[in-house]
Amino acid sequence: MSRDVVPFVLANSPQDKIYVTKVDLDTDVSLGHFKRYRESIGLYAEPDWIFDVRYAANLNQCWRRFVCCKEIMHVFDDASANTDTKEKFEILLKELALRPPNPSPMAISESIAVWKAMAALAPKRIRHPLRDLRANGEIDDYEIALKLLIPEAYIPHIMAPAFDETIEFISQPA
Repeated sequence: MSRDVVPFVLANSPQDKIYVTKVDLDTDVSLGHFKRYRESIGLYAEPDWIFDVRYAANLNQCWRRFVCCKEIMHVFDDASANTDTKEKFEILLKELALRPPNPSPMAISESIAVWKAMAALAPKRIRHPLRDLRANGEIDDYEIALKLLIPEAYIPHIMAPAFDETIEFISQPA
């Protein structure tokens, strides 16, 4: 993930550094989260913008890659999507469980981050040949998940005919 995603994000966002850290988290509540802050690098230097991704220590490699990538996609969120208070976090948790018909910008951001992570970890140049093999019965979802190193649960979405159009739609400027 870091070979492709992190350099792209650093080049296309105001972030100066991205940290990825393993932490103890209650995975019934969260698999990962991020913190954005300024870090002073010297007395007269402009502070760096830091994007610190923290993921649950007990995740396997596939889930770790996906969770970290999904959190990094939040770099591109609008400020209205920030879950920067305890109250906003509680609202987001309730919305993720209930899926209201009028989701907050925070819940919309979570959904978009998942789709962007799928696209980042399964780029078209890799995805399309696998889609053809899958359609011909030469490979199954589990084998694709192993090749991409992402959770098997996301493979049907990545292989869906409408995936490219969905990614194109969410990538359009608001």
